[in-house]
Amino acid sequence: MLELLLRFRKNSVAFTADVKSAFLQTELDLRDRDFTRFFWTDNLNNNPYVLNFTRVLFGLRPSPYLLAATLKHHFRKYKEQYRHAFDFLNSSIYVDDFICGRNDVPDALRTTLECLQIFSDPGMLLRKWRTNLKQLNWL
Repeated sequence: MLELLLRFRKNSVAFTADVKSAFLQTELDLRDRDFTRFFWTDNLNNNPYVLNFTRVLFGLRPSPYLLAATLKHHFRKYKEQYRHAFDFLNSSIYVDDFICGRNDVPDALRTTLECLQIFSDPGMLLRKWRTNLKQLNWL
């Protein structure tokens, strides 16, 4: 985390974003869903029945790892196509937050657009963009 923040601060253009509902967008493998079973009832007079989650739960100990592994697996698919953004994504994600900095506006814009494309392909949305540069405030 410290390395990420130091790298973020050394650039003249800084920007951050959040992956919307990142944990809920990460599907659990069928074999792992049995470990998320719970009892549910619609009526206290009826017997409860067993349900299980199909998505990664926020707050469980392995959840950040599962999300990080899923994101890194997804990023690898774009290693050649979006080389510029690939290196930054692998080192600029902290749980579900994207924290990045670039040295100039064109570089920051290119990185931003490539990251938006990479996240949009699996249906993930980068939102809550914050930047210190007016030219990028349209995000």
